Amino acid sequence: MKKLFFVVALLAVVASCTKNEVIPQNDGNKEITYLTAPLTKADPFGTSNMFYSYAYLLTEGKKWASASAASELYIDGAEISYHTSVWKADQSYYWPKDDKSSLTFFAWSNGTGTLDPGVGICTKDYGIQFNDYDISIDANKNKDMMVAEIAADQTKNTKPGTYDASEGVPTLFYHVLSSLEIKAKVKETYTGVTFKVKDITLLKNSVKGSYTQGIVASAKPTAGTWTQASPVKTADLQVYAHSGFILNTSEQELEETNADFRILLPHTFGADEKMQITYDIVTTYTGSEVTETVTVSEELSKIFGTSWEAGKKYTLTITLSMNEILWDPAVQEWDNTGSGSWSM
Repeated sequence: MKKLFFVVALLAVVASCTKNEVIPQNDGNKEITYLTAPLTKADPFGTSNMFYSYAYLLTEGKKWASASAASELYIDGAEISYHTSVWKADQSYYWPKDDKSSLTFFAWSNGTGTLDPGVGICTKDYGIQFNDYDISIDANKNKDMMVAEIAADQTKNTKPGTYDASEGVPTLFYHVLSSLEIKAKVKETYTGVTFKVKDITLLKNSVKGSYTQGIVASAKPTAGTWTQASPVKTADLQVYAHSGFILNTSEQELEETNADFRILLPHTFGADEKMQITYDIVTTYTGSEVTETVTVSEELSKIFGTSWEAGKKYTLTITLSMNEILWDPAVQEWDNTGSGSWSM
């Protein structure tokens, strides 16, 4: 997964458990399309991505904030993709003809060009939900789960002046998992000494939980609720899996591989959750090498604070030295990179 720290715009259509689904008809009205609106040019919602869209219909001038319970399902998990110059479903959906009717939209994406049926649902009572989502299984590994802001009381495609895109339903996606980036450096130059980072693993990390967005249109998706599974499911997650990355004195990002976990579950840390680092100190004396393998662990709560939060990116800088270990992490929203350090 690329470093995705972005808050992207895209909105979709709302779904519910109701069986009285309204079938959108083309009676001369304009087709519903979607508006991608990146908050930063460096972090757009790529046109190779897809997302699920849901929409609920309210009639007689009712508003979502006060009458959501009276809404009817209008679009039920439509698969939205990029079609030449516009985001839309393969099946056409149209705006209601009655000018007193409106649609409220919900959406979610996994940040890829394929979708995961059954992973997410949407209801008019709870919004987008991911039930018993397990980040440790292969199908979910490093999927960047994103949920869009609710677009309430929409009556037509719009083209906000701040969006550099065609008209459509405005959709703003937020990351709802947590992200981790790791860097490493040597505190100072030691003559005849080489450091090799071999492994970094999160021990007994919580990996399974459920997310609920809620239905308040003004709330950001990152304010949704993540609840850990009961009983709590834990696993050892390897976040850096190389066999010997040689460090020099400059700070270097430890490039992620397919074997590394970098998208993690937001949760409050348990007492047994730790980060473990294994590295070699290779010392050369008169042409002969002596290798010392060092393994160090520390509680996550002492490195990152009490928890990982939804939509936050955590950067850990590991500083290697001959005789000390220091930790100094920090956190920012996912569209910026926080910083931290662990010296040893």
